[in-house]
Amino acid sequence: MTRIPSHSIADAPEATRSLLAEMLQFSPTGRLLNMHAQMAHAPAVLEAYVSIRRATARHGTLEGSVRSALMLAAAVRDDSEYALARISVREVRRNPDRGLPGSSMRLTRNNTHGSGVAQAL
Repeated sequence: MTRIPSHSIADAPEATRSLLAEMLQFSPTGRLLNMHAQMAHAPAVLEAYVSIRRATARHGTLEGSVRSALMLAAAVRDDSEYALARISVREVRRNPDRGLPGSSMRLTRNNTHGSGVAQAL
């Protein structure tokens, strides 16, 4: 199976460079995520994704801890180790003094039906 190569901002198509630069603010590592770098091959796809992120950032009403718990529950349900790691790192970097408590994270990860999420909040 052929992988879609990842672009950097420097080598991305001109139409996607500013969008990729904007995606850096959502990155937990300060670098482009692979999915952002790969979406740069299709400017319409990247623009649609960025628009959804903008709308969520501007108009979302859920607190960060609730958003993190929901993303964590979805990652658990999907059995996505990548998403679990990414969300965990993002939350710890976002709140270095607090983060998502380890006991709550373990509870949520071990509960595949998601009822542990309420306790994580």
